[in-house]
Amino acid sequence: GTGASQVEEHYPLRLPRPSPQPQMQELRSSSCDCRPERDLLRTAAANEAKLRAAVGHKKQIVSEKRAELEARVAAAEEEMRAEKQAALDINEQVAVGRRECGSRAKNLRSLWPEVEEATAAVQRIDSEVALTKQVSEEVEDGMQERLEATGCLYRIVAAATGVHWDVEAQGRRGYVALGGKARDFDVGGLGAKAAADAIWKEIEACLPTPPAVDWEPAALAGPPVRPGRGGA
Repeated sequence: GTGASQVEEHYPLRLPRPSPQPQMQELRSSSCDCRPERDLLRTAAANEAKLRAAVGHKKQIVSEKRAELEARVAAAEEEMRAEKQAALDINEQVAVGRRECGSRAKNLRSLWPEVEEATAAVQRIDSEVALTKQVSEEVEDGMQERLEATGCLYRIVAAATGVHWDVEAQGRRGYVALGGKARDFDVGGLGAKAAADAIWKEIEACLPTPPAVDWEPAALAGPPVRPGRGGA
């Protein structure tokens, strides 16, 4: 009897620790698993980077096309103005000749076809100028609509991922603003995948950290008490 009490003194009896209930394990795993949201944000960040590059490329193409079109319109208008001025000069010469040579009906009759031709040329040039301006305005309106649609899509992606780009940085620098936090990034010189990973790292840094849940008190509470068989 003395030996058994000494053994119990040095090696106290320890009951097995109850395992967490299945509902607790399921709640713990479901509340802390943010992988689908993180994968979605990572994909959105990569798509946003591609979209930003495409927008920059489109803007450059539109700018070049617009400059080329404006140059062509300006050159055409200048040429038409010169032709119109030449026609007006002929018309003025005819008017001067008419005033100075009222008695020279034969000369006037010989000049009249030139006057009609000059007048028709002026009208034709005016029509061509109006048509050129109309085409230029239609092309510019179409480009503007495409730019506005692209900008709207960019704003939607920026609102979803929190990524904002520096317009003057040509798609190299920007910042992430999520959950009341803001972090700068610079992906100049990086490849597409490395740039997407760098941007994703800043997005993760801005994501809110899920609150830690202490399950120890619930685990130590033991299994639920079951009704006994005729005892207190």
